[in-house]
Amino acid sequence: MAAVARCIVLGIIIVSAASCAKALHTPTMPTGFGTVTGYLDTCAAILYPHMPPYSAGTVSAYPGSSQSGTAMHGSGSMIPSGMAVAKASVSPSHPFRFTLRKGTYVLVGAYAFPGSNARPLTTVHVTPGTVQHINIPDECI
Repeated sequence: MAAVARCIVLGIIIVSAASCAKALHTPTMPTGFGTVTGYLDTCAAILYPHMPPYSAGTVSAYPGSSQSGTAMHGSGSMIPSGMAVAKASVSPSHPFRFTLRKGTYVLVGAYAFPGSNARPLTTVHVTPGTVQHINIPDECI
C-alpha cells in the first residue's frame, strides 16, 4: 500500500512540475522580429538624489534613421517622416518594450512633465531573434 501511495505522490509531483514548466515557458519571437527594451533617461542637467533615474513619458519607434526627416518642434532633432510603428507610455523608472521587424528605427522620447518640448532620440538596429537593451539619452544638459 505504501508503494502505491508513493507512486501516486510521485505522479502528482511530475504532473505539477510539467504544468509549471509550461506556465514559465516564454513564447518564441515571431520570425523576422527582434525586441528592443530600455528606459527614458531623466531630463535633468543635474540628477538630484530625490529624482528617479528614468522619467515618465512616451516612447515612439519610427522606421528609418535620424539622418533625414522632419525637425521636431523645440528641438534640433530629426525624426524620420511618417507614422510611428510602436508607441508606449512609461511611468517613472519603468521600461518600454517593443517587438519590431528587422530594420533600423529611431526611438523618440517625450517627457510627461508640463512644458517640456525636449525630444531625445536614439537609433537602433533591430536584429531578428534578439533582445536589445537601449536607453533614450538625456538631452536636457
